[in-house]
Amino acid sequence: MTTTGNEGRLFSAGPSPQDRFTPAVRAVLAEIDAGTERLSRASGLRCPPNCGACCLSPEVTASVLECLPLADHLLASGRAQDFLARFEADPTHRPCFLYEADPLDPERGRCGEYEHRPSLCRLFGFSARRRKDGSAELIACIRHKSAIPEAVQQAQVAASREEGVAFAGDSALALAGIDPALARPLLPINEAVAKAIERLALRHSLSSPRPGSASE
Repeated sequence: MTTTGNEGRLFSAGPSPQDRFTPAVRAVLAEIDAGTERLSRASGLRCPPNCGACCLSPEVTASVLECLPLADHLLASGRAQDFLARFEADPTHRPCFLYEADPLDPERGRCGEYEHRPSLCRLFGFSARRRKDGSAELIACIRHKSAIPEAVQQAQVAASREEGVAFAGDSALALAGIDPALARPLLPINEAVAKAIERLALRHSLSSPRPGSASE
């Protein structure tokens, strides 16, 4: 990891420079939110209160690109160094370090950075995908099916009509259009966030005045 021996420089004081791709990524995430909200309003689909089951999945992945807004926020809020320290101590850890579980029931909890979460966390259970015949189907959550089957049925109807619903494939293409190299591969969520932090921290390091420079 690039933090070794460079913490003082990588996490120097002052606002970190926003990555040049962050505004475009935020725009894609906002479009996803608009689509998932339309589906939710049309169907009544909602997550059960305090359900964190999907956050516990070891299969949650993301690209470095889509984690840039989250990395920006972690750097600005002073939480980035702690995240990297946890990752370096246990790089194979699953699930996401940002999940805040109920100590009495790990499946109940919340995302500690909900506003800045990557695309999969926004799309799962509230978006659609294409079948081989080109028709649309809901990417359904088993917890939704169990708790609110009527809403799931309504959501499937809304998805099949394709009325402003978010499609996971379309979102992936939009992200790839921003920067194909950073949009792939999909990595375990903690690794993707760590790499995004390192990218931004390095940019901050390179743009910060060096001791004794004329700009100081």
